[in-house]
Amino acid sequence: MRGRSIAIFLILTFMVSLGWGAVEAAGSPWQAWLYEYEIGRVTLIDHAGAMLSQFVLPGGTDATFSRYVAISPNSRWIAYSFTNSTGTYFNVYDLSVNIVVSNYGLGLGATSSLDFAGSAANFDAGSGAVAFGYASEAVGWEILVMDLTVFDMFILRPGDTAAVSAGLEHGSGFRLPAVRAYRGGEVFFNVIPLGTEGQPEYVTYDWNLAAGVVTTGSAYPTFGADTYLLTGEVVSSLADVRFPTVYDEVFGFPQINTVQVYEPSLGERYPVTVLVGGHYPRFVQGGERVLLAQYDDAVSAYRLQVMERSGVIAGNVNMTPTANLTSVEGLYSGFIYTVGSSGRSGGTTLYFVDTRLSSPPYTPLMVWNSSLGANAQIAWTSDVLPASAGPFMGWGRVLPSGVVVTPISPTLSSAAVLTVGGQATVRTTDGDVLNLRSGPGRAFARVGTVADGTVVTILEGPMSADGFVWWRVQLPTGTAGWVVDFADGVQTLIPR
Repeated sequence: MRGRSIAIFLILTFMVSLGWGAVEAAGSPWQAWLYEYEIGRVTLIDHAGAMLSQFVLPGGTDATFSRYVAISPNSRWIAYSFTNSTGTYFNVYDLSVNIVVSNYGLGLGATSSLDFAGSAANFDAGSGAVAFGYASEAVGWEILVMDLTVFDMFILRPGDTAAVSAGLEHGSGFRLPAVRAYRGGEVFFNVIPLGTEGQPEYVTYDWNLAAGVVTTGSAYPTFGADTYLLTGEVVSSLADVRFPTVYDEVFGFPQINTVQVYEPSLGERYPVTVLVGGHYPRFVQGGERVLLAQYDDAVSAYRLQVMERSGVIAGNVNMTPTANLTSVEGLYSGFIYTVGSSGRSGGTTLYFVDTRLSSPPYTPLMVWNSSLGANAQIAWTSDVLPASAGPFMGWGRVLPSGVVVTPISPTLSSAAVLTVGGQATVRTTDGDVLNLRSGPGRAFARVGTVADGTVVTILEGPMSADGFVWWRVQLPTGTAGWVVDFADGVQTLIPR
């Protein structure tokens, strides 16, 4: 519901001259903000290893800061929370004017969602608004959406109709709504039972501000998931009991054995590949690929591997295995990652890996070393991004039966002139209709039919399964699903 206006607090004016010019520096292929949560310090590094800015976020000399910060995609705002002797607060720092433009008190003993998750996805890039959640004994919990352009606010509370209808009426301060993303007027969040070891998999709640409803879904099952901002796709690693090696052979505990993707256009999540120990998936190379940190039991450390959207491992990073991998973020040209020291006497090293113009095994380039004792992790990256995503190869799918549904190159399709983004006319004979399925294969549920002569838009494909070539299409009604391009000797999708 719409709440009170946000008070603007001009708390501190930072003494370092930092503005849009630094963030938009000409000729810089990429820049990155790094964050040290122990002291609340942020550092801006460019591709050449130059430190463009460094300062401590306002909070007071006795402040402890949230584990994560959320930096807007355009690098104008930094959202963070902190606790000092007077309470816990949520701040938004405006880098264009170097002041705190919002200071919201959460009360004594409050826990912020930024202690569990925070990224550029907290900001709705098109509206200049940020979403976060918190919990306290005094108020129970709240989710807030702050509009930083008109300084207005939407709030979801336990007693609201939308929360009650979704089973979230419980107002105890021991349940924390952790915001995962805010896009298109919808806030996606998980509910964390505080004081526990958490859950192996979480339900995703979707608060639609305009409709005033909360529904459930599966977009964010874990806190290691990554969002591709241009499409809203989410990639995660999960232990899935439907596939082999879900239990550790020595201790019998569940272990990660799949990489899965959530597609907003389908509203579903499915396994892309079976892979044991593939942690911290991240979209890299402009969303074309996914990076995985695969844990190697033999050396008790991580190795980095690059995966195609098909689920095939494209190659590994030629690096010394490390147990101190602290963060990874994607770039249009590849990705960057940080390695920390095991002791406070050390620091943080930032590496860059080019996957677009080089071949595996990929060689990391050391870009920057922090001061001694700094534990800096990547919070934001700037890049030369395309105006729109793709077109990309379709995602691979692994069915519980073990059947692998593999994307194929459009040049191999029996209807090669069909293109993603183009249109086609459905053709059937003898009054037949074309089945529309939830996935590329006969094992997927039928979600509708398409009549002869219907003009459809090609969204994705081709994929090969069950002896057919499948394309994901959108009907004039907006319904989307998968259809075949040939059936019974008839070409069912005619390019326009």
